[in-house]
Amino acid sequence: MGKLFEELKRRNVVRVAIAYVVVGWLIIEAIDTIAPRLGMPDWVPTFFIVLVLVGLPIALLFSWAYEITPAGVKKADEVDADASITHSTGRKLDFVIIGALVVALGYFIWERASGPPSSVPVDGTQKQGAISIAVLPFTDMSAAQDQEYFGDGIAEEILNTLVRVEALSVTSRTSSFAFKGSKLSLPEIAGRLGVTHMVEGSVRSAGNQIRVTAQLIEVATDRHLWSESYDRELDDIFAIQDDISSAIGRALQVQLIGTADTASGPPTNNVEAYRLYLQGHHLLLQRGTANLDAASDRLRKAVDLDPRFALAWADLGASFALYPSYTPSADRNEYEDRAERAASRAITLDPDLAQGWAVRALVASNRHRGLEALAAIERSVGLDPHNETGWLWWGVILDSRGYTSEATEKLTEAIRLGPATGINYGWMAFLNGAAGDYEKMAENSRQALVLGWTFALNTEFTYHYMNRDLVAAKGSFRTFLRRMGTPDQPFETMVESLFGPEDTELRAAADAQLEAALDQGHYYPTAFGSLWLQRGDIFVRFAETLSNNSTLEHSFMWRAHYRPMLQQAEIKQYLRRNGLVDLWRIRGWPDFCRPLGVDDFVCE
Repeated sequence: MGKLFEELKRRNVVRVAIAYVVVGWLIIEAIDTIAPRLGMPDWVPTFFIVLVLVGLPIALLFSWAYEITPAGVKKADEVDADASITHSTGRKLDFVIIGALVVALGYFIWERASGPPSSVPVDGTQKQGAISIAVLPFTDMSAAQDQEYFGDGIAEEILNTLVRVEALSVTSRTSSFAFKGSKLSLPEIAGRLGVTHMVEGSVRSAGNQIRVTAQLIEVATDRHLWSESYDRELDDIFAIQDDISSAIGRALQVQLIGTADTASGPPTNNVEAYRLYLQGHHLLLQRGTANLDAASDRLRKAVDLDPRFALAWADLGASFALYPSYTPSADRNEYEDRAERAASRAITLDPDLAQGWAVRALVASNRHRGLEALAAIERSVGLDPHNETGWLWWGVILDSRGYTSEATEKLTEAIRLGPATGINYGWMAFLNGAAGDYEKMAENSRQALVLGWTFALNTEFTYHYMNRDLVAAKGSFRTFLRRMGTPDQPFETMVESLFGPEDTELRAAADAQLEAALDQGHYYPTAFGSLWLQRGDIFVRFAETLSNNSTLEHSFMWRAHYRPMLQQAEIKQYLRRNGLVDLWRIRGWPDFCRPLGVDDFVCE
């Protein structure tokens, strides 16, 4: 064996293996980084990984069987020992390995510096010694893997119980659940969320029996303050939730909780309706056409079983309100009618239900009822100030009406409550674009992408455009279309025209491509193309025919690079027609607009 290893070293097989692994890793990392920016298909990184793995044994066999000589490559057996220059070749390989390791170290340092922060404090004003806590989604350990929704429901009920305790700072559900399935350790997750305590657990079912295990961990010491298992019949959901919530409350010590009532009654007495609600709520939070379809199906069944189940009505309304945003072919008016009816039913049953008011706000915003939308979302946040989604929607509604400074304040609070939620950073990137701060926009956009919010790719496009990088701009928008499920929709000529505005023939071709996109119902190329080319007439036609989320689309008009379009007659008439000017006259003028005489206005 010793002789074999010595021969491997002499023939530089070991050095080749080391050099190959290091260089191969660098190639894979480079492809993984640049592929999305160049719009390469999702299979490209996987292809290179396979290629590098397949090439390793080939490289090793080649280094064993052949030798590089001054006369060229020869079979190792044909080279005399005295004429061999493997030592010299080995020295060259050493330099290659050292160089590759230096590059790898540099890349590692750069990735750590530009990646997500290792610690995102949940509350920058939190006093030292304050108790902050995050509830992680409970792991489904059932053999059939069919209790994920139940585990999520248990965790969310614990979170909802703890969030009412004034002595605690509780991380939002969205941020905590962002780490579902994460390979990070608990201290690493706690560092990202900025908490002192963590609750984790598992769910395991067999037949009609279920075991729920939960534990409370003090992060600083990695000490288990409390742990307990609960064995129940599956039809005893409410008892399980109450037991766990009460036990965790006791473990946090009664003196810290004060006299707060940690008990909460079930939202329905119908066990099957509650089971369906948990499934529907889980699907609602996943978003996407298929998930929202399935969510509304389960939630409809839940309210059929218990027509007084206010929380299920509110989630049903949310599933209807969000559906057109993910399904451009959906009938927006029909879904908004359904959402409005469901939200009204929820509010009638429970006037203090924050989710019902939030859904009402979203529908009112999309239907151009700005004052109603702002009043409803303010009430929703007042009822549940710990809900990051409420703060997000408040910021979005304000942004869509030009109140970008106020919107920034709301998004700042959403990020504080939800430091691991991609859309919070993504929308903050939009607001950075409104302020003309493109470096900050790029930073928040990257954070949103790291956290899984694909829509931020269109903000990345803007950054590349402002930096005059045509290849990267086309690549990011091509990737955006692919991720949105519309990979074949044309847009290239419109982008090229942005980089060559003096080319009248190219501009004419871009206008033709934009008009064809509108006629053919291509949602994203029309929405963004009309803004890129400053075609207010096309944007208005798009908003009144194709649009499925006017709140989102109105927000784009306030970006610094798109605002010149606001001076066009078609846009000014559109703003008047949809109530924005009346809103401004009543509530106050937005950041970039002011009245001009009695009947006119100007946006700068």
